[in-house]
Order: sequence, then C-alpha cells, then structure tokens
Amino acid sequence: MKFAKRMQVFSAGEGTANYSEDQKHKIKPHKLPNLRDCDCVLVHCECGFRRVTLPPLDANGSVPKWFPSWRKLF
Repeated sequence: MKFAKRMQVFSAGEGTANYSEDQKHKIKPHKLPNLRDCDCVLVHCECGFRRVTLPPLDANGSVPKWFPSWRKLF
C-alpha cells in the first residue's frame, strides 16, 4: 500500500511543503515465501487484513477430497 506523506517546514515566516510516497506493508515481504501452500493474505481497504487458506479447485470447480476439511475457508 502506498501512502502520501506531507511535511511542512516553516522558517523566517515562510513555509514549504514536501510530499513523498511511502510504502507500508501489512506483512513484511520476506515473510511471504514462508506461507504454506494454499495460504494467502486478504487485504480489505476498510477492514484490515487476515491470513486465510483458500482450497485448491478441481477442473469441475469443486474442492478435492484429499484436501483436509479443517483447512477449508468455507
């Protein structure tokens, strides 16, 4: 996510404003390769983020029987 950062400086009665973009990560990039298979990070603009498991799908669109039911999202 990118955020605009504003800095104002006042000297001798005159002010200047600087704008810069700053990136803030919900989960640090070096931790992403450590996620297990089928794990992902869902980010919502208002509700924050959470780590969930999305099950794989067969060609017909159903969850395979070999996938453990306790890891299913729905």
